[in-house]
Amino acid sequence: MGLLSPFNLVWLFGSLAVLVLIYLRARARTTIDVSSLMLFEEIGAPVVQRRMFRLDALFWLEAAALSALSLALAGLYLTVLRPIELHRTHAMVFDLGAAMGAREGNQSRLDHARSEALAIVSRAPADTRFSIIGYALGARVIHAETSDRAVIRSALMSLEAAAVAPRPAALKAALIRAREATAIDLFTDRAPASSMVADALDPARLKLHLVGAPAENIAIVSLAPGTPGIRQGHCVVRSFAQHAVRAVLTIESDRGERLTAPIVIEPDEEAVVPFGPLAHGGLVHAQLTAPDDALAADNQRWAYVAPGDSKTRALVLSADAAVRDDLSRILLGINQNLTVAAFDPAQYRASANDSYALVVMHNCYLPGLHAPAILLIFPPAPGEAGITVRGTIAGVELHNQSRREAAAEPLSFAQVREVALGPQDGILAQSVAAAGRPAIPLAAIGTYRDERVGLIAFDVRDRLLLNPDDLDALLLTVHLIKRLTAPQSLEVVATGAYVTIPTTGAVTVIDPNRHEEKLSADRSGHAGFTALSAGRYRVTTPAGETSVYANYFNEDESNLSAGPETVPAADTAARPGHQSLPMTMGMESLEVWLVAIAILALLAESILLTGEWWRRRIPRYV
Repeated sequence: MGLLSPFNLVWLFGSLAVLVLIYLRARARTTIDVSSLMLFEEIGAPVVQRRMFRLDALFWLEAAALSALSLALAGLYLTVLRPIELHRTHAMVFDLGAAMGAREGNQSRLDHARSEALAIVSRAPADTRFSIIGYALGARVIHAETSDRAVIRSALMSLEAAAVAPRPAALKAALIRAREATAIDLFTDRAPASSMVADALDPARLKLHLVGAPAENIAIVSLAPGTPGIRQGHCVVRSFAQHAVRAVLTIESDRGERLTAPIVIEPDEEAVVPFGPLAHGGLVHAQLTAPDDALAADNQRWAYVAPGDSKTRALVLSADAAVRDDLSRILLGINQNLTVAAFDPAQYRASANDSYALVVMHNCYLPGLHAPAILLIFPPAPGEAGITVRGTIAGVELHNQSRREAAAEPLSFAQVREVALGPQDGILAQSVAAAGRPAIPLAAIGTYRDERVGLIAFDVRDRLLLNPDDLDALLLTVHLIKRLTAPQSLEVVATGAYVTIPTTGAVTVIDPNRHEEKLSADRSGHAGFTALSAGRYRVTTPAGETSVYANYFNEDESNLSAGPETVPAADTAARPGHQSLPMTMGMESLEVWLVAIAILALLAESILLTGEWWRRRIPRYV
């Protein structure tokens, strides 16, 4: 509390002194009323009790009015904490994972979140600036801060759920981008960990909107097309429903084969549905149809298998007999219609009648061999087929292992060839960058003189590919061989994968939702995009058209049987309506209150004086 002008207190003390003097003058002498009939009668003088100062209600009311007015004139104020005046900024963060696309009646979970956000925009003051941030694999700003309501509503309507599971790191990045806003709203179907929120921003500033209700879903987990004419294929379907679900599974290929199987899946069970064997193979598509299924992204799946209507030949060259045996087993496991020939490169004699669909060379290179697909494993110096070998490195660790959580130790290779790739090569795996040594490619695929060339830079001796403890090496090799032998105009990937396209010009990509995107080639002659939707991507380049099929399944996101998690009251990440704003010391003026007190005191005095006057006016009869 304080006074802006202490000198003005003279008004307070001066006015109160005048008031006291007036009352002293009025109360100093007692007046006696004498009747005219007793004018000449001698009587005794009454005993008069003199008062120097008499305190009554009128005095206190007048003193209060004068004091209040004097303090108001002096500028009485209070020192208080006030929030710093900031521009009103409101950040709305949206979970765009696959589960947000689950249907609930005629709307999806994302539609419900959008409706809540539109209501917030409608209720906000006109000067509020909104920003919209979405996250799934990563975080991105859908629209920067603006107070234009039409633009914000348009941005909200453009939100779409992706067919990927949202990453916790993406949520944290989205909250970090939003933390400068004075208010933050998070729309999701799963409550984030409070510790993660606290690392990104003040949890009290975050208002959590949990959307969604329990829903039933069935999903295709995997599709194995088998071997055409030899081995059955199978499709694994999982139920996340609370009761038995009837569905129809349709298997069809691009060569005209079609199989339909009605199935009944028990709650929280998996059904393995065998089919075939297919007569021809090719691109195989599985489609699941169920009346009460809430999520559509995991109801279809694609796989490619080499056609079985013609025998193809593969050649394996290695000086190590165990390596030849391991590679032959892997090739036959991928395609049983292959005829595999394995030789020591020193003993192999090429023939004019030899024709191979795939040639695999381990620690050797025969320049006279040509095939539509060539796989070089641990190639020697100086290198060929567009690959330059710079040297050999020992003890290299594989980066981004799919089984890193389950493995006791990270997968490392005894020997790796350091290579320089051509501009058209796409890297499938690389090493972990060590101190003083950058990451090097461990698996890649590219094109050289109209031949598809694959590279595996690590050595596969000592039964590396068949060792259960080194399963990542086998999976990487199988994936590369499938990519190498598949048609160049066809690619099957998982959603969330980054697809690279070698091109010399502009690229047009039409996603499964029929959204068109124009891409440009980079300096290495590649264009790329991330497959965020499940289905077929049509990619058009100057060289022709390519189809990319994206498969989606995630156990956590596909499980819709439970509703949004209940957030404990103590969880500060979910407390609505609390905003922690920066504070500063400020002055709160009391002038209005003091003037109001003076007016009330004067009104009370007027009422007392009016009552006294009215009592004197009423005649009294004795």
